[in-house]
Amino acid sequence: MTADVDLEKLAPNALLIEDDPAHQLWMFNMYKKACPNGQITTVGTLKAGHEKYLHDPFDVILLDLNLPDSQGSQTVERTKGWANGAAIIVLTGLVDDTVCAHSINYGADGYVEKDNLTERSLRKNIIVALSRKARKYESRALKMKKLASDLGTLALNEKEIYVK
Repeated sequence: MTADVDLEKLAPNALLIEDDPAHQLWMFNMYKKACPNGQITTVGTLKAGHEKYLHDPFDVILLDLNLPDSQGSQTVERTKGWANGAAIIVLTGLVDDTVCAHSINYGADGYVEKDNLTERSLRKNIIVALSRKARKYESRALKMKKLASDLGTLALNEKEIYVK
């Protein structure tokens, strides 16, 4: 597995969790321009996002922080609990560095203020978030492989001890 994202084939399956219908439409159109080969599904609550994710794990979750059933950093923390395999990008109307820091600390892979969002910045954020997620899994896989190797060596050494 490589942590590189193929820009020519960038076609992530995205889940947009946004309760405002106007923002849903705006983000849907922005996403289709940023990632023309990608697919996007929209829902209006965190609960609906969770249900969708259970049936179709997504590559990217575009997450509004303030939803009818969850607000603030808690939204990221709850999403991270059931969508650990997806890159989570927070989209918010809040201009607050503390909220950004909390979102990243709770597991978001990216953070974008809606007022500053462009097709280009959305695409860049998706690329960065997917790359970060891939690197995390690549690093975790290497650690697990080393651990398995170490355990195998330990088991062989223990067998040698008992044979002698």
